[in-house]
Amino acid sequence: MLDATFLTGVLFSALLTASGLSWLRWGFGPQQFGCPAPLSSEPELAETLSEAAGTELPTSEPVERKPWPPLAIFAVLFWVAFMALEQTAVDVLALAKETTPAVKIETPVTDGANGAKENSPKSIDTSTIIGSMIMGCGIFVGLGLLLFASGRLRPEEVGIDANDWPTQIAWGQQAFIASIVPTFALILATVWFRHRETQHPFLQMLATAPEQVPLLMMFFIAAVVAPLSEELVFRVTLQGWLTERWHARGAIIATALIFAFVHGWRDGIALIPLALILGYLYHARRSYLAVVTAHGMFNAANMALALLSAMGSSSTSG
Repeated sequence: MLDATFLTGVLFSALLTASGLSWLRWGFGPQQFGCPAPLSSEPELAETLSEAAGTELPTSEPVERKPWPPLAIFAVLFWVAFMALEQTAVDVLALAKETTPAVKIETPVTDGANGAKENSPKSIDTSTIIGSMIMGCGIFVGLGLLLFASGRLRPEEVGIDANDWPTQIAWGQQAFIASIVPTFALILATVWFRHRETQHPFLQMLATAPEQVPLLMMFFIAAVVAPLSEELVFRVTLQGWLTERWHARGAIIATALIFAFVHGWRDGIALIPLALILGYLYHARRSYLAVVTAHGMFNAANMALALLSAMGSSSTSG
């Protein structure tokens, strides 16, 4: 039977190698998503290919405004503000806990088990899992109705199109692979101020090697529900709305920073490359399915690595 630590190393090495090769081969441009590079010597053809590849990111004049449903925009801004305030409170409490002077208390040897229990990973909380499922599905359904039920917007106008779905999934896979190297680099750069207490609750629960049912539920939420709801919020609605009223590059950067901040400034810093890549992909290909695929694969890989690492640690300590 293969050791979990060995499988963790193999999976991570494979992802890192594939990501490095993708950057060495393509850099980061339209070729990452199967677009032809505008290399033609004929100016008109080169311009046509550039437009088709989505390489033009206008930086000065805003594009024509479209009738975005105001209630949908209000709901997104309200939800983002609420999540940002909640995450800020969590970060402030964690920072206050770090700066509080530690008081050494002499405890009997018999209390060692209690101390170990306090420092143990977060146990499985079914209410957190169910709550995340309900919130994610509610955001997806509610925001979808606000966007499209009025008829002011069509799904095709915001990149929700089932045509040519294998190609769109391939774009998402390429974007996921491209995100591995820069994300890992930022994880290494920020490891000194990132702590278990500020991690996503699911990652904390995975450290306990949960049973099959809650484990499958967490993976389903992370790989399916969260990408569907968050990409509808951030890329389709927020970035799309900002692009209509500002310009593409600014909308991509602003949405990426908001996305990272909502996930906590400590762990969110490492998510900035993923958010920028998702924003670029959505602008270049206008494909909701592509960004959902990339986001889902990223979450699934992250949770798989965390679970294998926890299993390896438990087997070593056992």
